[in-house]
Amino acid sequence: MRGKAVAAVAGGMLALAIGLTLFSAWRADLATRPQTVCTLKFDVATLDNVPQVTTIPQMARGLSGLADVGPGLLFTWADDAPRVFWMKDTPTPLSVAFIDSQGVVLQIEDMEPFSEFMHWSRMPAREGLEVKQGDFQRLGIAPGSRLISRQCKNITN
Repeated sequence: MRGKAVAAVAGGMLALAIGLTLFSAWRADLATRPQTVCTLKFDVATLDNVPQVTTIPQMARGLSGLADVGPGLLFTWADDAPRVFWMKDTPTPLSVAFIDSQGVVLQIEDMEPFSEFMHWSRMPAREGLEVKQGDFQRLGIAPGSRLISRQCKNITN
């Protein structure tokens, strides 16, 4: 009887450990997902429901692993600095627009799938906007375009 009790306790502890591990993994995954979506109004076009990332774990995940990048992804930092983007683990060709704190698109770089080539901003940037290659041209967004307003809302409850 004592052996069965020990086995039952051990089984319960194992189940608890597995449950805690899964919960921790779920929380870590949640921490890498965008918590905000934005409507971005440029002087030439508007992009709706663009997820925004502001933390290092969210930025590290970016759009990696996604075949469908939807409306893209807005990376926002608290300061202007040189920024870098690459395409490790990203299967979809993307373009990134580097945007300064005044909302001016400084440059646009096309990026190839799965490449680890580093695309640096030539000037300090506050934001980077990644979209599927061709979307900036289709929308008329080019260097010199201006992000004139943004409306962001929290998507977590």
